[in-house]
Parts: sequence; C-alpha cells; structure tokens
Amino acid sequence: MRNLVLLCSLMFSPVVVAVELGVSGSGDAVSLDLWSSKKLNSQIGLYSRFLWDFEEYEDGTTVSICSDGSISGSSGSGTCSGHGGVSGTKATEFNRYGLVLGPTYWLSDRIRLHGGLVAALYSSDVNIGDKSERDFAEIGADIGASFSFADDGPRIVLSYETEQQQTYLGVSIPVW
Repeated sequence: MRNLVLLCSLMFSPVVVAVELGVSGSGDAVSLDLWSSKKLNSQIGLYSRFLWDFEEYEDGTTVSICSDGSISGSSGSGTCSGHGGVSGTKATEFNRYGLVLGPTYWLSDRIRLHGGLVAALYSSDVNIGDKSERDFAEIGADIGASFSFADDGPRIVLSYETEQQQTYLGVSIPVW
C-alpha cells in the first residue's frame, strides 16, 4: 500500500497542469490509467502515467496452502506441520501497479509522441509464514503516440511497453 501512495504522490508533483483518466488494454490485460502532463514550451513537455492492471500475473512460483487456511512459502517435508498439514498448492498471483515518467512531444495540438521509463511494482496478497509479502519490481520503457479528434478532447493512445512486452491501445479523457 505504501508503494501505491508513493506512486500517486509522484504523479501529482508541482509540474502537473493537466490530468486525464483512461483505460487501455492488451490481450487479457486491462489497465486503468491516470495521465498527467505539463507543456514546457510550444512542443516539448513532461508526462507521467500511473497504471493499475486488472489482470493477475504469475511468476511461476507456488506456495503451499495449509489445512487451516494459512499459507507457507516452503514445500519440503514438515511444511504446515503446525497447521494441520498441506491441503494443496497454488500459483503465486501478483497485481501490477506502475508509474511511467518521461518526455512528450506535441507534433500538433492533436498529435503527441511520448516515451518514458516504466517502474512496475508487483504485489501479491500471499502472506507467507514470516509475515513478509512476495513483492518485486521491474523496469522498462514505454513509447507511443496519441491522437485527439478535437483540441483538448479525448485521446486515442497506442503504446508499446517493454516491461510487459506488450502493445496496448487505449482511450484517455481530460478531467482537469
């Protein structure tokens, strides 16, 4: 949760002058996007995008589920010995939150190019025996373009994200 608060506080720094709410998708992944931007001169500016994916990701690791419902990160003999034994295993699933920061270039009032650094945080609700969560972070790049049919109107966004190796298509609507 504190990672989420940090990401949101970075989004709303003093350089923000416009905020847009959007939805984007790629395959099974659907993301809620919150864009902010500031135009520094007639063509160059900065943008940030907070993303929250609705798809749950797996990293190939499994955890043991004990008979009493507790979860253990181990799988050897003696796993869940104080909790009634192992009743099953499951793949560890992660939610993804991310922040993209970078420059944007206005080709015109309706067409923008953007490219930035993606810092994605993967957070799991799995709480293993020592009370630590299975969280990790990944870094990548986000490059793309957006088009608006009207000045300061909704934008269609097409981007490629190297962290997830996916192309996403979305729509973004100005809210401030």
